[in-house]
Amino acid sequence: MSLGFLIFFFQGVQGQTGEVELSLDDLLNLTVSSASKYTQKSSDAPANITIITAEEIRRYGFRDLAEVVATLTSFSNSTDHTYSYTGVRGFARPADYNNRVLVLQDGTTHNENVIGAGDIGGIRYLDIEDVERVEVVRGPGSSLYGTRAMFAVVNVITKRGADLEGARVWGEMGSFGQQQGTVQYGRLYENGLGLVIS
Repeated sequence: MSLGFLIFFFQGVQGQTGEVELSLDDLLNLTVSSASKYTQKSSDAPANITIITAEEIRRYGFRDLAEVVATLTSFSNSTDHTYSYTGVRGFARPADYNNRVLVLQDGTTHNENVIGAGDIGGIRYLDIEDVERVEVVRGPGSSLYGTRAMFAVVNVITKRGADLEGARVWGEMGSFGQQQGTVQYGRLYENGLGLVIS
């Protein structure tokens, strides 16, 4: 595990008052699932992993997955106003359509099948408010995930019913007549079944 991960995440878990809400032991015992395809402690994961939580997404006002990834060390973004391109460690060939970065949602591949393009600009039908955390595994993951994971794996973990436990409604307005509204409902039932509607 890298010191950069600890520093980045340590800064991200501070509250509005500046007090740290998680201890160092809690940070080392966070669970991740992207490094080995099963849930394990981040300190045991055999990879350099960065976790961006829902609290950080809300605090910094990220609008899509491209904005989340652009804040990470060694990642860069560009756009042609139709498609978002992501470079990793200075390598960003024009028109490769992110086919060297694997984009997952809850472990399911979102790179398309023909040229392997990964939609780093945001999984189109997924609202950023539905994201519980984003796990980014740097480095080659091809031995685990296949040829699409040459530079990095970006796994978007969505909220579960237990994460919401009730209804949320909010809206926003922007320049040029932009309006957006979101309604979420989540619940964990006694039989263990979770439900999320967004």
